[in-house]
Amino acid sequence: MDHTFAIPVYREAPQLAVLIESLRAQNPQGRSAILIATSTPSPELESFARRHALALHINPHRADIAADWNFALGAAQTELVTLAHQDDIFAPSYVAAVAGGLRRHPDALFAFCDYSEHTAAGARPAKFAKWRRRCRHQTMVHA
Repeated sequence: MDHTFAIPVYREAPQLAVLIESLRAQNPQGRSAILIATSTPSPELESFARRHALALHINPHRADIAADWNFALGAAQTELVTLAHQDDIFAPSYVAAVAGGLRRHPDALFAFCDYSEHTAAGARPAKFAKWRRRCRHQTMVHA
């Protein structure tokens, strides 16, 4: 399955290395391309992209967060794209789970999953569990 993790980065991204580690730890059947997109380039970000062998796409039109996300989506060359925020961490089975859900529901327009916040105090419960039960629809896939 052709898939890209597109990472929209704004200014500094101190957690970016942890995100990249989690993306590269995807199960082998879930290997994906990874790219960084930004409208706020810096020498540090350019150096990071080189060190980690990641494509860096620079948006010359600095506008707002929606424009940055759309630019990141447009930079991907695959049918499926996940916007991975610079402070996210993905479970190793993420791509395999989403791909499986989309194979089971080929008419789906988009897929989504639960997420938890992890803080020094521990993990908080998944955010979408109740919403998912209320909003099931054939055009959505919950992985």
